[in-house]
Amino acid sequence: MKNRPGIVKRITAAFRAAWRAQTLGELDTWMDRLMSGGPSSSGADVTGETAVNFTSFFSGVFQISQTIASCDTYLYRTERDGSRHIWPQHPLYRVLKLRPNARMDAFRWKEAMQHHAIVWGNGYSVKMVDGSGRVNGLWLLNPERTRVEQEDDGELVYIVRESTGEEFRYSQDQIFHLAGFGFNGVQGYPLLQIHREAIGLGLSQQAFTGRFISNGTHLGGILKHPAKLSDPAHERLRESWPQQYGGAAKAGTTAILEEGMDYQTVGMPLADAQFLESKVFQTQEMARILNISPYKLKDYSHATFSNVEHLGIEYATDTIRPWAERWEAAIDTQLLSESEQLVASSEFDLAGIQRGDVVTMNRGFQIARNGGWMNADEIRQRQGMNKIGDNAGEAYWWPKNMADARDPNAGSSEATGRFPAPEATSNKHGGNGHEEMVFNQREG
Repeated sequence: MKNRPGIVKRITAAFRAAWRAQTLGELDTWMDRLMSGGPSSSGADVTGETAVNFTSFFSGVFQISQTIASCDTYLYRTERDGSRHIWPQHPLYRVLKLRPNARMDAFRWKEAMQHHAIVWGNGYSVKMVDGSGRVNGLWLLNPERTRVEQEDDGELVYIVRESTGEEFRYSQDQIFHLAGFGFNGVQGYPLLQIHREAIGLGLSQQAFTGRFISNGTHLGGILKHPAKLSDPAHERLRESWPQQYGGAAKAGTTAILEEGMDYQTVGMPLADAQFLESKVFQTQEMARILNISPYKLKDYSHATFSNVEHLGIEYATDTIRPWAERWEAAIDTQLLSESEQLVASSEFDLAGIQRGDVVTMNRGFQIARNGGWMNADEIRQRQGMNKIGDNAGEAYWWPKNMADARDPNAGSSEATGRFPAPEATSNKHGGNGHEEMVFNQREG
């Protein structure tokens, strides 16, 4: 083509005319949109701010985040005899239990970190340390403005970009990083990116419903006349029809139509079964994405009186427990020194969300008490009550007709009916060094 150079020149000129230099603020906005998500095929712009406008997605993220935040987090120290005790003297205990920084309490900080780890795949906080190198504070970072890079020596560098455009670099040991599900071993998958289409579809459907109600014409029925009504007749009919047949008190009244007039009902388009099913499907889709039961998103279509308790247990074991394991692993490996990791560990108390109904819970405590592996004080502590006192609550019971399987006389009339004394065996109840107690069954 002889005119090809001219075509290329015109295309180049058009690009140059359309291109202009970007300001720093515009580049920041573009980077934020790239990190947060982006536009979906349905037309909805999916970002961290817009995604929470989708009620099903918001409900799931809110449920998981507040549940994790409501679980007490303890720091335990393991003694040489294997027993574990809460370690309140360690500065990290106060950080996890009470206040990680001057602006946030422990609940709000854990809730925000969990929210970031779900939506953006990663939650970040800067460590503050005392003179001995122990972590005594954690400051939350914006996940949209934080990126991770790997240097030549394999160490990770966390780069935080402020709203002013200034960047700060933190080494790997300066950042507490809670990563969600992911395959590269460093960062978790951001739901805003990998599930952008599903979230965008829910946002678009929600926006469509709002626009329909705002702009649509909602008619209960249409009066059809074979001819054209005069202006006075049209006005008389418009005023008389609501007076004669409008309102709940006149429901079911038989209308009298004149001059060949016909009445035709108009259905509500949004009442179409397929539209309603798609709304339910979007809720179930968010449940699949968040690994949560639909009933936690207030969809009770499959919840019954007989299975709702098990659905709650499923929520604790399948949804919350994996996140608690991620938290515990991150705390132990990133907030404790190598020497402390040998004797200390963190733990999320999930007992509160794993409880069943009162009868089932008390029956379980009764079995544990009579079986000899929980004492009264331990049960009362689980229920938030004080100890009995006078060491009475520390006694462990077991049925008197039970014997040690190692006793050569077990099963005979010469069986002792009691376990060996503590000095004869290393199997102490619960590993807490409690002395042997025998339960004398009462008559009746």
